[in-house]
Amino acid sequence: MSAERTAPERDKQQNIGQQNSSRQNATPSAWQKYGYLLVFALASVLIALFAFGGSPFYPINEWSDPNCFLTVGRAMLDGKVMYRDIYEQKGPYVYFLHALAALISDSSFLGVWLMEIVNLFFCMWLIAKIVGLYGYRRCVCVFVALCIGTSVAFSYAMSTGDSVEEFVSPLYLWLLYITVKSIKQDKKFTPLQYLFIGVTAGVVFWSKFTVVGIYLGWFAYFVWRSVRRKESKEIAKCIAYIVGGVVLATLPCLAYFLATGAFADWMQVYLYDNLFLYSPKGNAFKSLVMVFWTAIVSLVRNPQYNLFALFGVIWFAIKKKGEERWFLLWIFAIMTAVLFIGGKVYRYYGLPFYVFAAFGYVGLLEIFPAENKKRLKAVGAVCGALIVATSTLFFFTNGHHHHIFRDRDELAQYKVAAYIREHGDDDPTLLNYGGLDNGFSLAAELVPHLRYFAELNIPMEDMHAEMARYLDEGLTEFVIYRLDNRVKDELQHKKYEEVLRIREWSREERVTYILYQLKV
Repeated sequence: MSAERTAPERDKQQNIGQQNSSRQNATPSAWQKYGYLLVFALASVLIALFAFGGSPFYPINEWSDPNCFLTVGRAMLDGKVMYRDIYEQKGPYVYFLHALAALISDSSFLGVWLMEIVNLFFCMWLIAKIVGLYGYRRCVCVFVALCIGTSVAFSYAMSTGDSVEEFVSPLYLWLLYITVKSIKQDKKFTPLQYLFIGVTAGVVFWSKFTVVGIYLGWFAYFVWRSVRRKESKEIAKCIAYIVGGVVLATLPCLAYFLATGAFADWMQVYLYDNLFLYSPKGNAFKSLVMVFWTAIVSLVRNPQYNLFALFGVIWFAIKKKGEERWFLLWIFAIMTAVLFIGGKVYRYYGLPFYVFAAFGYVGLLEIFPAENKKRLKAVGAVCGALIVATSTLFFFTNGHHHHIFRDRDELAQYKVAAYIREHGDDDPTLLNYGGLDNGFSLAAELVPHLRYFAELNIPMEDMHAEMARYLDEGLTEFVIYRLDNRVKDELQHKKYEEVLRIREWSREERVTYILYQLKV
């Protein structure tokens, strides 16, 4: 009887085993292999519609930095040469990128916005790949990537989008991914990887050299690793390929400035002015204190991803053994020092910290393992709720929610543009005096005709003297001037009269824009 009872059970178990084996051996469908990429693509578009000021949901991205970038890009398409004909102090790759965006649309931020969607997609994809290195299922990796992508897009540091820090993030994440993968597989980097690290480091350096710190941290870690392993030849090999990569990244810039005869302007503006006019004042101890303080302020302002980033670095330092621990410590510390070496704390400075957030989620997943599904789901629900709550909060504190779904004709920028078209000359000119460009050149579809088209955040006497001369000699027909919490006094000049005054929300504050016109 025992044999009679167990035979059917054996057959049943054998059938179940065969079914499970066939499922495991079955070729995965296209959706199983690539469906998560579609999820990232759709999420990138949805997030970008609400988070970024260049979205069709917003009439304009009024943040001054992106407007200055796009103005230079538009000017380049109009035949002007960066640095020589139009002054802005970021690196040439920033303006190459925005010239490309202006090719898509030279009257809006549509080109920039499309690039931001692609940028966000690759960031989430790379975050998922980093988490996947620790053996987690794809659904978990996708969830983590969506949480980080959302929390970053709606963060205080992201502001209205289109900062240098935003666009270099995929390069940071790729560097983290290939390095962690090399450590976990105990493999050396390939020559092609060294070369690409050099190329990306060069692109980052010629965009904004204070964001190159992560590469300095990576190299410090690499030297420590190679010395520890007694691989001195590997250091020489690494240096050779990385230098070659940096040279490759420099060649397009060099060719552009040699062809336009603006090599000296490139060196003067991007290197000398940034290094010496922006350099911190005071002794070494004071500078160190300022670096520490500004880093703390930036970390506190973006808790929704910085808590995970800090937790990840600390967790790995305590729980992990060997190179993973030291790698994160090296690059986090050196990147932070270089980011805040100037002792200033603009809101977007802290954006690069988010690339470490994936390691914080990995730490949480190790504390709450997947085997305990109820606890894991509870943690996931709490994380998701916190992301939604903080994203909603920062959507409103970032300030550009005032403009969502508004008609462009209601905005100060387009009111000024309409006045210029109606009352200006056939070929009108506009100068942003006393501050940066908040989108007035773009709205009026005007390309700056003067080198100093806006007053930048750089203490340079030549710029102030030249802009004063522009007014004294009546070199511009219109002048836009902004009153806010920092600028209280109105412009007084005998050659210009006020023709329009508009009270408007500008991010977190109410400001007044005044349009002046050259007297007849």
